[in-house]
Amino acid sequence: MFIVDFDDTLFDTQAFKQKRKQVLKDVGVTDIDYDTSYKKGYVSNDGVYKYSNKTHASALSDLGYNYDLVYNALKTTTTKKSLVSFLFDDTIFFINYLKSTNQKMILLSLGGASFQQLKSEGSGIIDFFDDVFFVNCKKHLIIKDILAKYKSNNAIWFINDKLQETKEIDDLYGDQLSTIIKSDTNNSTYKNIPVVNSLRKVVEFIRE
Repeated sequence: MFIVDFDDTLFDTQAFKQKRKQVLKDVGVTDIDYDTSYKKGYVSNDGVYKYSNKTHASALSDLGYNYDLVYNALKTTTTKKSLVSFLFDDTIFFINYLKSTNQKMILLSLGGASFQQLKSEGSGIIDFFDDVFFVNCKKHLIIKDILAKYKSNNAIWFINDKLQETKEIDDLYGDQLSTIIKSDTNNSTYKNIPVVNSLRKVVEFIRE
């Protein structure tokens, strides 16, 4: 079974954010106002992830920008054509390899459910997976539920981009699954967890 993170693992979220920042700059939004509005639109007062085109546009509107202008600018980045362009070059190769193993594929993503669904559906990724979890809590809490729901006689792999988050999961469930970090860091390991810089290398590691 494969449990795979979405942002910065399958999808180039940093490039996506830069594109959104640029389209807003093109309609007059300053870098400071972008950062302020992003933070305000990202998490609600009670700590729940709520980010969407609408919440970001609303936060910018509170700063004096025209809501329709900034909302329509943000929407240009979440069309199907746009979202597909932010998949990493080896994402489809990686997904097809996982599919060829005939094992369960679970997509796990932290953030506001509606926006995560928009990105994963628009990029075409979601249809490859057997189950999807968009969560507002720490991933290790959901990993526990996934392991209880899906019993596997085969190896279980967790592929993620965040170093400490992956280490936390490895500490808790290392006797049940194997972890791989996909990151641009120069290190080949992080606290004994293998680190690779591409999904092709993730495949090579799994095949070993």
